[in-house]
Amino acid sequence: MPLATGGIQPFDWVVVGLYFVGVIGMGVYFARQQRSTNEYFLGSRSMASWVVGLSMIATLLSTITYLAIPGEMIKHGPAYLLHLLALAPIFFIVGYLFVPFFMRLPITSAYEYLEARFGSETRTLGALFFVLIRIIWMSVVVYTASGALAKMTELPLWIVIVSVGVFTTFYAAFGGIRAVIWTDVIQFIILFGGAVFTVGYVTWTMGGFSSWVRVAIENTRLDSPVWSSDPTTRLSVIGIIINTIAWFVCTYGSDQVVVQRYLSTRDAPAAKRSFLVCIIGDAALAIVLGAVGLALLAFFTQHGDLLTGEFKDGMVDQADHVFPYFIANQLPVGLTGLVIAALFAAAMSSLDSGVNSLSAVITVDFYNRFRRAKQSDATSLGFAKTLGLGLGLTATGLAFLVGNIEGNIVEITNKSTSCTVGPLFGLFALGMFSRRCNQMGALTGAVAGFIAGLLVTFSGQWFDYNISFMWIIVTSVIVMAVVALVVSLFGPRPSASQIQFTRRSVMSGPPPVM
Repeated sequence: MPLATGGIQPFDWVVVGLYFVGVIGMGVYFARQQRSTNEYFLGSRSMASWVVGLSMIATLLSTITYLAIPGEMIKHGPAYLLHLLALAPIFFIVGYLFVPFFMRLPITSAYEYLEARFGSETRTLGALFFVLIRIIWMSVVVYTASGALAKMTELPLWIVIVSVGVFTTFYAAFGGIRAVIWTDVIQFIILFGGAVFTVGYVTWTMGGFSSWVRVAIENTRLDSPVWSSDPTTRLSVIGIIINTIAWFVCTYGSDQVVVQRYLSTRDAPAAKRSFLVCIIGDAALAIVLGAVGLALLAFFTQHGDLLTGEFKDGMVDQADHVFPYFIANQLPVGLTGLVIAALFAAAMSSLDSGVNSLSAVITVDFYNRFRRAKQSDATSLGFAKTLGLGLGLTATGLAFLVGNIEGNIVEITNKSTSCTVGPLFGLFALGMFSRRCNQMGALTGAVAGFIAGLLVTFSGQWFDYNISFMWIIVTSVIVMAVVALVVSLFGPRPSASQIQFTRRSVMSGPPPVM
C-alpha cells in the first residue's frame, strides 16, 4: 500500500517555482518584440498550425476540465466520455464551413463581420455577448483552480484567487498573443503529462492496469439512459452528444478566443489543420482524464483508510475534490509539484487567452470604432495592454462570486456561459445561411435566445423544475433562430451589399491585404 507523502513538500514548491519562472521569462521575451496591434493580437498571422491547435485545447479546457472529468467519472460514471462520439461531425462542420469563412474575412475581431452583414447595433451586441461570456468564464476558471489549490496547500482561498489572477493577468497583458499561445502549448504538455503520471502511479501502486480497471468497473455507475424524453434527466447518451456538437459548433463558430487563433495562422488550410490538432488533442486529454477519475475511484475504494477530513464519509459527494486531495497526499515528492503546476497551468491557459481576446474585442469593436479622432497603432497597442490588466483583475474579483452557482464543476461550467454562447453563434449562422434575416430580427432573436437559455439555466431555482444543462445551448439557438426569422418577415430585406458581402466571404478566396 502506498504511503501518503504528508502533504506538499518543499521540493514540490521548487518545481512549481521553476514553472512560474519559465512563464514569466516567456512573457517578457515576447513583450520585447511587439511593435503593432497586428503582432499583439494576431502574431502577424504567422503562427504554426500545431502550436495554435494545442493552444486551443489548453485555452478552452483549463482547470475546469482537468478537475471536472475525473470528478464526473467518480460521481456519475463514464457516460460523459461519450461526447467523444461527436468530435468527428464537429470537425467537418467547423473545419469545412466556419474556418474557411473566417479566414476569408479582413478582420481582427470576429464581430466586425456582424456590422457588415447586419449593422452597427448587431456588432455591438455580439461583442457585448462575447465580453460577458469570457469575463464569466475567466472568473469560473480562477475560482475552480483556486479552490483546488487552496484545499491542497491549506492556504486561504482569497489569497490563492488573488495570486493566480494577478500573476496571469500581468504576463498575459504584456506578452501578447505569441506569449499566450506558446505558454498554452507548454501548459498543455504539463496538463497531459500530469494526468498520465497520475494514471501510471495508480497502476504501479495497485499492481497493474487490469487491477484498478476491474475495481473501477465494479464500483462505477453505468446507468445513464441512451435517450430520455424527460428534460430533467441530468445526462443521456444522445443528449450529451447533441450538447457537445452544439457547444463546439457554437464556440468554434463565433468565439473570438478561437477565431483569433484561426486568424493567427497564415491561411485557411493552416487554420483547418490547427483545428484538427485541437480535436485530436481534446479527445486524447479527455480519455486520459477519464482514466484518472476511474483510477482514483478504484484506488480509494481499496484504500478508503487514506481518506480523511471531508472524505471520511465517502468520496462521491466530494468527487470534484478527490483529484486535488490525491495530488497533495499520495503522489511522490516532485510529481506532486508537477501536477500542482498543471493545475496552475490549466487556470492560466484560459485566463491569459481571455485577457488577450477581450482586449482585442474592446479595442477594435469599441475603442477604435467610437473614438472621434483616429488613433495611431501605438496608442491602440498601449490601450490594449492597459485594458488587459483591468480585465484580468475584474475577472479575478468576480471569481469570489462563482461559489454561489449550484452544481458540480461540469454543471457550473455549462450554467455560467451557455445561455450566451447559443445566441452569439446564432448571429453568425443567420448571417451566413439566411438571406432574409435583417438586423431587427437578429437583435430580437438574440435577446429571446438569451432569455430562453437563462430560463433553462435557472429552471431549478426559479421554477422548481430542473432542466438538464444539456439543453441550454440547444434551446437558446432554436428560440433565437425562430424568433429572428419570424421578426425579419415584418421588416425590410437586407441590402444587396450585405448579402453580397457574405457571399464573397463564403465563396471567394483569401481576404484582401489589410
